[in-house]
Amino acid sequence: MATLLDHAQRLLDAHPSRGVSPQSLAAVFQSASIQRLQGDDPFCEEGEAGDAMYFLMKGAVRVQRRDPRGKLRELAVIEAPALFGHMALIDNSPRSASCHAIGESIIATLDRATYSKVLSEPTSRGTALRRILLASLTRQLVGANHRIRGLIQPPAAPPEDSTESVEDFDVSNTDIMRVSGVLSGWKLDERTLRQAESMEVVFTDDQRRNRKNKPVT
Repeated sequence: MATLLDHAQRLLDAHPSRGVSPQSLAAVFQSASIQRLQGDDPFCEEGEAGDAMYFLMKGAVRVQRRDPRGKLRELAVIEAPALFGHMALIDNSPRSASCHAIGESIIATLDRATYSKVLSEPTSRGTALRRILLASLTRQLVGANHRIRGLIQPPAAPPEDSTESVEDFDVSNTDIMRVSGVLSGWKLDERTLRQAESMEVVFTDDQRRNRKNKPVT
């Protein structure tokens, strides 16, 4: 049977975070509530208060949201190891989607009070939580930016019958961040955007220099 240390190592392998040891991350897990789910067990419902974040240690989770007509749509399937649900704790927003387990799954739930306590600690587990959250948020933002940039990348030259120039298609990096943040349901102000831009530069540079880190896709 896998230990918390094993789960911590797997999560760090999937989400590299410099300066975080498996032992420190396992200490974060020790503060969480461990749930074993079966079948299609729900544990997070769209619209409810976001009062916890989750570490998926085993199995998979189906993420769904209702469209304007009320029909349930599948947004994604998250497979272990992963962390999610943390944006609700950061910006105090309600859950933007529902999550259900797929088959047998193990989830560590970190409630808001424990999250706030550990996050502010000057300890190795506090550092572990802060750094893995930063790595996850930055990876999400960089990935979303790349996908959006690919969708709105200006053409090398405008179509022959177009009256627009290449400059007319120019979109700033800040605009791309704003769009990706809105699409992700984040509450972005100018200060947050500046921090996100700085994180993207550091994260992208780290990806180039550290070959052990998985590239953003």
